[in-house]
Order: sequence, then C-alpha cells, then structure tokens
Amino acid sequence: MKKNKSLFPLLAIFLFWPVWGFVAAVGNPAGPSMLQEGFAVADDVFINLKFGVENTYINNEKLKFRQKFENLDFKKPITSGFSAVGSFALNIKERLELYGKAGILRFAFDFQREAIRYQALGKNGLFLQGGGRAVIFEVKDLSLGADVRYLVTEAQAQSLTLNGAAAQPGALKFYFKGWQLGAGISYQTEILCPFIGVVYRFARLKMKHASFFPEEAIQMGQRHRGGMYLGATVSSHDTFLLEIELRLINEKSATATGVWRF
Repeated sequence: MKKNKSLFPLLAIFLFWPVWGFVAAVGNPAGPSMLQEGFAVADDVFINLKFGVENTYINNEKLKFRQKFENLDFKKPITSGFSAVGSFALNIKERLELYGKAGILRFAFDFQREAIRYQALGKNGLFLQGGGRAVIFEVKDLSLGADVRYLVTEAQAQSLTLNGAAAQPGALKFYFKGWQLGAGISYQTEILCPFIGVVYRFARLKMKHASFFPEEAIQMGQRHRGGMYLGATVSSHDTFLLEIELRLINEKSATATGVWRF
C-alpha cells in the first residue's frame, strides 16, 4: 500500500500558520527515534537534520515573589501569554538530538501590592532555547527518554494599568531565564504514541526599571519547580510528525508541535 506523505505536512500548515504559544514543551521521550525517513538525506547516515514549528499557550506560569518582595507586600503574580518558535535539530543515529529554537514571546503579567492591582502587557520579545535530548533505552514499544535545555527571553512593556486605569510603562522591561530538565516514557503503536513524564524547572523572572518601584529589579521564582507533562504524537514514521502536549502543576499550558526530517 502506497503511503500518503502529503497529509501530515498539509495538516501542519493548517494548524500552525495562524497560532502562537508560550514557554517550553518537553516533547515525546521517543522523539529522536520516531522519524525514520527524510526528504533529502539518506536514511542510513550517521547524522540527519530536523526542522520544526512549536506553538504554545500558557494559562498560568506559577510564580512567586522572592521573600524580600513578599515582605514588601508584593503578592499574587499571574503570568500568561503566547509564543511561536522555529526549531533546528541535529539528530545522531536516531538516539540523540542537539537542538536550538528561536522565536517570539508575548505575555501579560498581573500582580498586587497593597491596594493596587498592576497589569502589564509586554511587546513581542525574542525567545531563545538550546539543549539536547536522548532515548535512554527501548524495550519493544516502550521508550524512556530525557531532555535538558536552557531558555531565555526579554521583552519591553507595551502597556501598564493600575487598578484598571492606564499608566505610562516607561522603560519597564521583563527578563526570564532558566534551566529545564524532563524525563518520561512513551508507548508506540502503529500511528499514535502517547507519553507522560516529569519536569523540573529552575527559572527567574525580573522586572527592571519599574516606575512604581525604582529602587531595584523586582524578582520572582517558580512557585513549584516540579511538574508533569503528557501528550501524544501522531506519525506514520516517515518524514513528519504532529504532537500535542499538556503541562501541569508548575504551569498550566499546552503546545502543538510539527517536525519534519530533512
């Protein structure tokens, strides 16, 4: 039976062209071994190339102010937003991948201090990620894999409100950086590959040049560093895969990913 290789790429264009997302998906633990054919590079070469699009929406990145700022009555930080990134990966023998990702990120930030509620919206900022992932072992259709990455972004504030009234954001700027570690298991069927795992993130968010607190940068960290992720990958094992992932506990977010093997 002849394979239809055009279906998945067309579906990816439909899904990813209009949509943006936020933060960092972990991905299927069996990801490095899933695509076994390429558009141009021979199947049996030592290193092959992959390109992808990753779009995520985050409902709540669960942060907390550092103790010093909690003592100054900063409370209830809520961060939400979206980002869109493109990815490039070097795949080594369908076991190890080294990758880089770049795109844009835009997010909203909401918190309170004393009787004032602050709401800020950021402009599109550059979002960068770099890391590697590997299939540690495989037993029949079950795979165990791990991922490690570094992520960094910064964005200028576009707008600011105080208790709903517009205020000048001035030079207010947001900086986010951190390390993320993930490990999980997946089970491969003919087309569908569900997965589940745990993730640990050590991250920091800073607000600098805030007119309402000019003394120093306002700092936040993760409320929960540990979390979980789960999802499923759809692939016919040739040149393309489509993946959906949800992340819980340390954040509430969802990601759609499309990957092509070159």
